[in-house]
Amino acid sequence: MSWLLAVLALGLLVMIHEFGHFIVAKLSGMKVDVFSIGFGPVVPGCRWEWDGTEFVISWVPLGGYVKIAGSNPDDEEDYDPEDPQAFLNQPVWKRMAVVAAGPGINYVFAWILALFLFGFWGLPVKPEKHPLVVAQVNAARPAAKAGLSEGDRIVTVDGRKVESYEHYRRIVGLYLRGCRYVQGEDAALDLDVKRGGELVSVSWKPEKVEGGGGIAGTGVSFVFLVENGTLSRALLPLLRGAWVAGLMSVKAKESGLKIGDRIVAVDGHELRSKKHLKNVIEQLRKGYRCSNRMEKALVVGIKKGGKGGKGGEVKEVKLYPDERGLIGVVFQDVTKWEKVPVQERLFYAMEYPIGKSKEMLSALGGLLSRLFGGASGAATQVSGPVGIVVAIKTQIRQGFIYGMTVVMFLSVMLGLFNLLPMPALDGGHLMFRLVELITGKRLSQKKEARVHQVALLLLLVLFVLVTVKDCRGLFGI
Repeated sequence: MSWLLAVLALGLLVMIHEFGHFIVAKLSGMKVDVFSIGFGPVVPGCRWEWDGTEFVISWVPLGGYVKIAGSNPDDEEDYDPEDPQAFLNQPVWKRMAVVAAGPGINYVFAWILALFLFGFWGLPVKPEKHPLVVAQVNAARPAAKAGLSEGDRIVTVDGRKVESYEHYRRIVGLYLRGCRYVQGEDAALDLDVKRGGELVSVSWKPEKVEGGGGIAGTGVSFVFLVENGTLSRALLPLLRGAWVAGLMSVKAKESGLKIGDRIVAVDGHELRSKKHLKNVIEQLRKGYRCSNRMEKALVVGIKKGGKGGKGGEVKEVKLYPDERGLIGVVFQDVTKWEKVPVQERLFYAMEYPIGKSKEMLSALGGLLSRLFGGASGAATQVSGPVGIVVAIKTQIRQGFIYGMTVVMFLSVMLGLFNLLPMPALDGGHLMFRLVELITGKRLSQKKEARVHQVALLLLLVLFVLVTVKDCRGLFGI
């Protein structure tokens, strides 16, 4: 049932978008030949006519279109240069209004939903501490391979309690930098030591020694002969590192270090300077270390069984996040609704589409910079209709208000996407109309149509690729 509601929700957003084009075209005196919800063949019995417009529902619900008479200069039957109701025979400002009406009504719809949701339920807030319950697991992704399923609750990562999604992302951020939370025997540094001409390994736990002195109060003192790169390349390998000069506590003497040892690497990283060693020790005291010798996996404690992951036994599994730190799950929304004065709710509702548009533009800019910069995995962040339907379905399953929230967000996204100044999109059409308005000269409609057709073909190719990517992530195909 949630799948059907998700598809219907996306179809509703598309229908509202196309209705914006339709109603403004009608009010502007233009003739609208077809209003279609969906693409492809028409569903039998889903065709009717009103006021000169044929309304149809087609089999592919992830889209739609409005065909306005005279909008295609290549179609001699469609375009009559003398027809006062033809799209191309209208003033430029009317054509711009029709094009902008689609994205515009998506913003209006988002405002209406925002006024309804925030007006009745209050403002959305997320508690600082909240459970991390899995709402959806994508097939063939790290979480699925580790055995996670819907309803599981992540309670620990690397032995530490996870208090929120933000906390979880900080842990994953450390992981991506090669750093991990550690405790017990793992809370020790692996030192590569030159001793008597041989390279030996020493495990050193630099605990705080009261009155022990030495570097960072560990009770061990070091001598650094080289802390910069001014010497010749031939001498640097011989002098860089740290010599153990003194062991000033019992724990330091029991560490395995000996006076005269030369430390050349810490946790697999070349020891560059005294500051480098102090930073490594401080990181370890904060509970994490950055080692390329630790297993590249997060040890995650999962509670299975019980409602929403509550109750049940804790099971530890190993997760291997991808290069972006993703494991292929969607977590349950934990938004709470805070009752505040009505004027604050109204202001938040009016500002919502603008704020979300700014966030999306910022995210789009970051995505494009990574794409053109050749960043690995950047293209996988793009989702198509299948991914959008999955997102809606996941939210709908959590409750009516969560489903309405994601529909409101997607309405803003649909409006903003169509306003992008790219050919084949509403923003591309507006860009050409703006040039026409500024110059006072009508552009070659046939050349412009060619540009839009090529761009549309590229968008269709992208649509297919993204859909395949979404299906592979969802179904593991």
